[in-house]
Amino acid sequence: MDHTNADIYVVEEETRQLIGLSWLILAMYVCSRMVAGFYLPMDAPSRPSISPCLLHSVFDQSAWLREREITEPRPAAGLPETLHVDNGADFRSRAFKRGGRECRNCDQMAAAG
Repeated sequence: MDHTNADIYVVEEETRQLIGLSWLILAMYVCSRMVAGFYLPMDAPSRPSISPCLLHSVFDQSAWLREREITEPRPAAGLPETLHVDNGADFRSRAFKRGGRECRNCDQMAAAG
């Protein structure tokens, strides 16, 4: 998972005045390099902007793909076993780490129950 400033200019629909530049946050599968999820926030990456990317990567995307008339199969969904991130402050936050622990606990409870 990583993010970068993506030279995507967001403009106001009617006046075309520049609103700002967007960031691109990607979650990718290491082996296949397939994009598992993405998010385009206007604000600099932080814990709240990472969450939608993670959600996009773990939930079934069938309806999302149909809405966009994309017919390619999407074999990816579910919680990853491991999440690789860089040393960015947003990935080192207590909330990010706590979320990872909670996901592991939910996964263990689901396997046991």
